[in-house]
Amino acid sequence: MTSPHTTEEKLTRSLALLLEKKPFEKITVAELVSTSNIAKRTFYYHFKDKYDLAPWFYVHELDEFFEAHDTYTFEEFLAHSVEVVWKDRSVLKSIVRYTGQNNVPDALLEPLLERYLSVITQVTHAAVPERIIRLTRFFVGGTITYAVEEVSKEQPESPAAAIPFLLACLPAELKTYLGI
Repeated sequence: MTSPHTTEEKLTRSLALLLEKKPFEKITVAELVSTSNIAKRTFYYHFKDKYDLAPWFYVHELDEFFEAHDTYTFEEFLAHSVEVVWKDRSVLKSIVRYTGQNNVPDALLEPLLERYLSVITQVTHAAVPERIIRLTRFFVGGTITYAVEEVSKEQPESPAAAIPFLLACLPAELKTYLGI
């Protein structure tokens, strides 16, 4: 993000700046709106609280991937997901230190699951069976845990190393369903 155009981008940029100075749990909505130069009412129009803002950046980046590509493979989407985390790992590292109620890893599960299921639907051209949904939820949860652990390391794995590892972690039934 070089020049923020939307309210969400301005708030995300403000969050990144504030995270350089203090931990996530100490940042207030008042500071976010002041730093981003928007009204508090505008903040609450877009987000219910700061915990709702934190995962927005990552979900937004994945949505941009969908908009930019008519077709893609599961592997391409997974690679893009890893690259998004890698690109802004210092922000994610600061955010994931907070492990209380409404923490970011938990907040990311449902929106990421929704995006992964969308990819599976696009790849298979079929409704996703309940068992595949559960396996995908398991995989997405594990992927989030892996990402949190990696960004917390002094020297995290590169995306080039992370992608084959995550593909190897795909449940066999999900691999078969995806034709991988």
